[in-house]
Amino acid sequence: MRVGSRTGSLVGLLAVLTPLLLALATARGPSAAAEDDTTGVPPGSVVVLSANLREGSLVVNAADRRDDRDLRTFARRMVARAGRATPDVLVLQEVRGSADRAVRVLNARLRAKGSPARYRVLTRPRMTMSSRAYGPVRRPGRHLVLRDTAILVNRATLRRVHGTGVMRTWGRWWKRAGCAENPWVRLTVQRPGEAARTVTVLGVHVALHGPRWKTRALRRMPGFVERHRGAADLAVLAGDFNHVRCPVRRLRPAGTGCEVRPGYRALAAAGYVDTVRATARSGPTPAGVSDRIDFIFTDGRARAAWFDRCYLAFRATGCADGSFTSEADHVTCMVRHDLHGSPGEGCSPAAYLRYYSDHHFLLARMS
Repeated sequence: MRVGSRTGSLVGLLAVLTPLLLALATARGPSAAAEDDTTGVPPGSVVVLSANLREGSLVVNAADRRDDRDLRTFARRMVARAGRATPDVLVLQEVRGSADRAVRVLNARLRAKGSPARYRVLTRPRMTMSSRAYGPVRRPGRHLVLRDTAILVNRATLRRVHGTGVMRTWGRWWKRAGCAENPWVRLTVQRPGEAARTVTVLGVHVALHGPRWKTRALRRMPGFVERHRGAADLAVLAGDFNHVRCPVRRLRPAGTGCEVRPGYRALAAAGYVDTVRATARSGPTPAGVSDRIDFIFTDGRARAAWFDRCYLAFRATGCADGSFTSEADHVTCMVRHDLHGSPGEGCSPAAYLRYYSDHHFLLARMS
């Protein structure tokens, strides 16, 4: 009799409490739980910049290394364009022998503008010869191994370095075949006012020649990153892919449109988006010039993206006041920087100070 009475009391108590518990759970809901998890802090994002600076690759030009006015032009444009969205990660191509100098110039500009951001080199370029097997290629004898990409990190937002390494792809630079080393980093960054975010960034510089090797490299990237990232990481592929998304207009059969190349189809199938195309607005060439080979891809959400399209205004539309409206003028100033380190015939002092590379830089914020 006592046991039955106790059971009846418990049943009655549960009958009273259950509606109250359900009401409390409904009041809190998913949004309330999410607020508890993040304590009201916005989700974390990552800003990545990619730039091929033509400061040293297979060839390092002594005159260019003696004069840093092109690096100062890049730093001035980068800091002005980034504003408060100062990048957490910089992926710089063709800076073999110049990565530290690029850091000094960038940090000097940031200091002059009162920005708290400061960069340091996390992965360094190198060039050597090796007889090892690199990546999927098994070639007898010694071959070139070139890593001309440096990854820089912003000390103001960096919270932890989890790992670094390289992805090796086979390719060809003019007549020299060999291995291109593409560095990767896994980091946690925290931007002001946001939650921390962990990201795996692959710095890409695919070798100049060999379409089938380029396709093979692009197809391998998602799987490679998947093996090195954390389960909740944002993934980013940034750099000079040396491969246009579809054959340039002048090389297509008359009346045909863009047929996306197999490597880029593979990235899309793996869930990666070109941040510039994903955030493009209507207007002149919103998704970028047709022969663009510099990209920032992510498998996360592209919040904002921009590239310095009017720097090489002769490749775009709507850029009457761009830095270089004539390809011939740009090439002349490039030669003056590479081989002379000073303005001269065909490249005035004013034009010389507008030049920073034969590529335009890109900037994207992702989450």
